[in-house]
Amino acid sequence: EILLDKFNCLIIVKSIVNLFYLLYDKYIKIRECDMMIYPSIDKLLTIVDSKYTLVYIAAGRSKQMIKNNFYQKPTNEYKSVKTIGRALEEVSDNLIHVNKH
Repeated sequence: EILLDKFNCLIIVKSIVNLFYLLYDKYIKIRECDMMIYPSIDKLLTIVDSKYTLVYIAAGRSKQMIKNNFYQKPTNEYKSVKTIGRALEEVSDNLIHVNKH
């Protein structure tokens, strides 16, 4: 038989609430990484012929961003934090011109 006073109950409840917030925060961060919302793949495929070409262009531009630290828009105008997302945004905004075959 365990006797809990108000103080111990309060500590247990606070611990459970903190654990819930910690797990929820980690879940939200994982879910944000799982999906790509912007720019939409449908819009990108109207600009680029295929997904393979899109991946090739975005990967190359992302590497350029990392190497040269040059962005075509002010950094606060990008919705994405990662360079691959920023490269896709540049394709979507027609800042990278793609020759269709």
